[in-house]
Amino acid sequence: MENSQKGVSLRQKLIILIGFILFSNLFFFHPPGFLGFVFYAFGLFTFLWLIFSQNIPPKSRSLILFFNIAIISLYSLSVITQISIFPSLLARLSILFTLSLFVYTTSHKLPFVRNLLDLIISPFRNISSYLEGLGKAIVESITPDSALWQSLTFREFGKAKSLIPYLIGAIIGIPVLFIFTSLLSADPAFGSFVNNISKFISSWFKGDFWVNLSQRGVISLFLFAALFPLLFFLPKDGNPSRILDKFSFSKQITVVITFIVVLLGTFIVIQWPYVFVNVPFETHLSQFGVNTYSEYVKRGFGEFIFVTLLVYALLWLGLIVKRNSPSKKILSWIQYILFAEFFIFLLSIFRRVYLYQSYHGWSLGRIYGTFLLLWILFVTITLFLRHISSRRYALIETLFTAIF
Repeated sequence: MENSQKGVSLRQKLIILIGFILFSNLFFFHPPGFLGFVFYAFGLFTFLWLIFSQNIPPKSRSLILFFNIAIISLYSLSVITQISIFPSLLARLSILFTLSLFVYTTSHKLPFVRNLLDLIISPFRNISSYLEGLGKAIVESITPDSALWQSLTFREFGKAKSLIPYLIGAIIGIPVLFIFTSLLSADPAFGSFVNNISKFISSWFKGDFWVNLSQRGVISLFLFAALFPLLFFLPKDGNPSRILDKFSFSKQITVVITFIVVLLGTFIVIQWPYVFVNVPFETHLSQFGVNTYSEYVKRGFGEFIFVTLLVYALLWLGLIVKRNSPSKKILSWIQYILFAEFFIFLLSIFRRVYLYQSYHGWSLGRIYGTFLLLWILFVTITLFLRHISSRRYALIETLFTAIF
C-alpha cells in the first residue's frame, strides 16, 4: 500500500505527534491560566501546521501562516487582558474555531472557505473526517503490511518484520487484558489475588516521581490515541453548496420568501409610528398592555435578533437557489424586496436600542446584541453584493469578524 501523504511522510508525522505529546506534558497537573492557554494554543497550531501544511499550495503558505498567526494572536490578546469572563471565553472558543477551520481548509486543499455554508458546516465535516481517519487508523494499526508499519520498519531489519503481528497483538491484547482483569476482580478471591499483585508491583515504584510518571504516561497515551487519527486525514474536494445543484427549489423558495416579504412588510408598517417617528404618548401604548415607552422598545429584542439570523439564512438560501436557476427573475425581484425590508428591519432594531439606552443607558446584553447586529448588517451588505457581482467576500467577512 503506497503512502498517500506527500511532503511529510507518515513516519515524520508520528515523530511530530510524539513531540507534541512531550510538549503537552508541560501542562499536565498545572492550572492552565491565561498565558498557559495561549501558549498551548500556539503549540497546537504548530503541530497542525506541520501535519497539514503540505496540502497548501507553496505560493499561499506564507500568507495563510501569517493570517492564522495574526488571528490567533488577536484573540489571544482578549484572553490575556481578562476584561471580563464572557469575552475571554468567547476568545478561547474563537481560537479553537480558528484551529478547526485551519484543519478543514487544509484537509480539503482550500486556501480559504468558499462560502458561508462552508464556514458553518466546517466543524461537522471535521468530525466526519475525524471518524473516517479513526477507522483508517485502526485498520492501519492492525494490518502488518499497512503503510503505517512499513513506515516504522527499516529494510535492514530483515526477519524482524515477522514480529510485527505479535507486536500488534500485544498492543490490542494489553488493554483487553486489563478489561478482563477488572471484570473478573468482581470475584472476592480473584480480586484479592489481583490486589496483592498490584501492591507488590507498587512497592517497587513508590514516591511522587513514579506516581506522577505513571499518570503522565496514561494521559499521554490517551492524547496520542485522540490525535492519531489526524495523521490519516485525506484531502477531499467538493463544495457543500453543490449538493443543492441536484434539486430545483426555485418555486418552493419563491413562495416561502414571498410569505416572509408580506409578513415583514406588515410588521414594518404597524411598528412604524412607534419607532421611526417622535416618541408617542405612553397612553397610546396601554392598549397593547405596555406601561411605558421604554418597556415597548425593550420588548422582543432577543426575538428580533433571532429573526435577523433567520432572514439572513433565508436570503442565503435564495441566493444559492437563484444561482442554480439564473433564469428565475421573479425570485431575484422578491429577494431584492426582502433585502430592502430587511435593512429597514435592522434599522428599526438599532432605533429601539438607541431609544432604550437614551432612557436607561447601556446594559451588557444590549452591548453584545448591538455588536451582533452590526456584524449582521455587514455580512448582509456583502450578501447583497453577492447578488449583483460574482466576487468572493468570505475572506473580507472573516477578517471583519476577527477584528470586530
